[in-house]
Amino acid sequence: MMHQYDEEAYTQQLRELMPQGKAWDFSHNGVLMRLLRGLAGAVHRFGVQVSYVYAREVFSHSTDDLLDEWETELGLPDECRSAVETREQRRFEVVAKYNQVGGQSIPYFIELGRSLGLELEIDRCQPFRVGRNGCGDPVQDAEWNFFWRVKWIPTQETPFRVGQDTMGTPLRSWTRNTTLECLFQKLGPAPGNVIFAYRDISEGA
Repeated sequence: MMHQYDEEAYTQQLRELMPQGKAWDFSHNGVLMRLLRGLAGAVHRFGVQVSYVYAREVFSHSTDDLLDEWETELGLPDECRSAVETREQRRFEVVAKYNQVGGQSIPYFIELGRSLGLELEIDRCQPFRVGRNGCGDPVQDAEWNFFWRVKWIPTQETPFRVGQDTMGTPLRSWTRNTTLECLFQKLGPAPGNVIFAYRDISEGA
């Protein structure tokens, strides 16, 4: 938003608000007009600053001074997004939730994953059908029509370590993305169920 008025315009506005009469000297170089020009300069600088702040704070991706208000308006932190420490992290969460417009389609949830920095692959599960499926395909009944399988490459993978891990330790474990899982459970397809399938990190190489 551009500021519309210069110092001369503010000076004229202040001049028009002054009382009228012979007691008031409005000569260009008089004391009163110099005072009005000084006041007009302060008002002009304030207006420019307000315009700059408005242009920055009105958008979620650039807000800083109004970050607390953005979080309050969006209900952050919420049951899926825990409190974060840095202002950059907080702004990232604000942008992600602000862009969360809602939807029930696979493309919407792929974009939701991208807003969290994740590239998702989503499959709609289907029951086994003779003539379409072949040997080796999972045998699934009609209930699987209501399941999605969400796959992505986790950021951290921990393999079983011989000599260090003990019986009962998984051969491989992944760091779960609890934020993504919570959002799918909260916003996911209805009626439906979501299966989270963590892929091998080597698949992303």
